[in-house]
Order: sequence, then structure tokens, then C-alpha cells
Amino acid sequence: MSANSKHPLRTWILSLAGLLLGAALAPVPSSLAQEAGLDEIKYAEDYERLQAIAAVKSPTDRAQRIAALYRDRPDMDSRLVAYADGLFTENLDALLKQGNSIAVRGLSERALGARPKFGEIYLYLGVALKNEGKIEEAMKAFAKCHLIQNRFQKRAKTQLDIAYRARNKGSLIGQEKILEAAQKELN
Repeated sequence: MSANSKHPLRTWILSLAGLLLGAALAPVPSSLAQEAGLDEIKYAEDYERLQAIAAVKSPTDRAQRIAALYRDRPDMDSRLVAYADGLFTENLDALLKQGNSIAVRGLSERALGARPKFGEIYLYLGVALKNEGKIEEAMKAFAKCHLIQNRFQKRAKTQLDIAYRARNKGSLIGQEKILEAAQKELN
């Protein structure tokens, strides 16, 4: 005689536990499992693509590929967006240090075409435009960077103030018009 046959209550509890465990381990409804699986696949694909981009030596090529990723994957996981943003701004920094304002402007415009609320890029765009002597356009870019929540807001405001004062005999009177126009464009 087995130990379980001596204790029918114990047998019943063990079989009930087995049923509950089986129900807990049962597959998730297929739509939820498919959705979770699809998100994991997208994340893995995007991560692999970013790793391949990070391995590219040329800052211009890396930035072009990241801008293409922004365009192709507007629904990318927020953690990967933050990673891509960091890579993108590093590349723009490198290009500015090389004095390549034309590439910075083009890449910034491409990225902003896909992500118009990417605040940091407006600072890079403004610096590139300023280097090209396009002060009015640079001030608009600095204003947009200042208006969007990002890590360069204060720096953008400083650049806007410097450029505006240079154009207006040291005065900031009327600068609010540039900020208002930038806000309208962002909305």
C-alpha cells in the first residue's frame, strides 16, 4: 500500500496542487503571447541594428544610419531610443569638432524629419547654421531647443541670447517673438 492511499486527503491535495500548477503553467492566450513575442523580436532586431551601427567607424555613416533607424522605427523601445540618441549626439559632436557643419546640418534635419521633438538636435542644428552664417535660422533652432524639455535647454538659451544680442545691439527686447514663432512651429 502506498503512502498516498493511506491518506486520501493528502492525495486529493496533491492532485489539486498539480491541477493548479498545470493551470498556472498553461500557455498564455495566443494573442497576448504573440504580442509579447512580437515586442521581444522588435527589441532584439532594433538592438542588433544599433550594435551594428555602433561598430561603424565613420561618424557621418553612423549618424546617417541612426537617422534612417529613427525614420524606419518610430515605435522603437524607449530604452533603445535613449541609446540611439546618445550615439547620434556623440556623432554630431565629433562632426562639429571636425568642422563639418554641413554634415551636422543635413543629419540634424534628417533626424528632425523623423523626430521633430528631439530637442538636443536643435542645438546642433543651431550651431551648424551659426557656423554657416545663417544667424536668423540658428536663433530659431536655439529657441526650439530651449522650448523642448532636454539636457541642452540652458545651453540653447545662452546661444539664443548671444546671437540675439549680436543682432540687436546688446538688447534682448523682442526675443520673445522668436520664442513664440518657434513654439508655433513645434505645435
